[in-house]
Amino acid sequence: MVVADGDRDFVETLRAGLERDARVQGVGAAATASELLDLVEILSPDIALVDLDLDPAGAADAIQLIGRTRSSTQVLVLVRDDEDGVFRARAAGASGYMRKTSGADGLRESFFELASLVGALSADPSQPPDSSQPPDP
Repeated sequence: MVVADGDRDFVETLRAGLERDARVQGVGAAATASELLDLVEILSPDIALVDLDLDPAGAADAIQLIGRTRSSTQVLVLVRDDEDGVFRARAAGASGYMRKTSGADGLRESFFELASLVGALSADPSQPPDSSQPPDP
């Protein structure tokens, strides 16, 4: 999994919360769209959680590129509490979106709900990810 957000403290707080769950095996952190693309290429994550405001010009392009080149990576987008963000997330091709207004603990819970809905994670927190699938070439 990769979390991409320009706020390093937020990323570290969210990362710590996510890594406590058996379904998450390591979390890469990116602060720019370029770092996001590099990590997705290197790690081939099942999920990329991306702040739509990561890079004003680059986040939407990065989301689109991941969608075109990494079909196994589900992109979940963090949006501010406005309809424009939801529209931009959908237009970029995100698998789903979450509003970035509930703090790290609320986002953690929303993340697991959304990730299970898009089929990127099991709904059961006691189940680790399915490692029987070969990685993408």
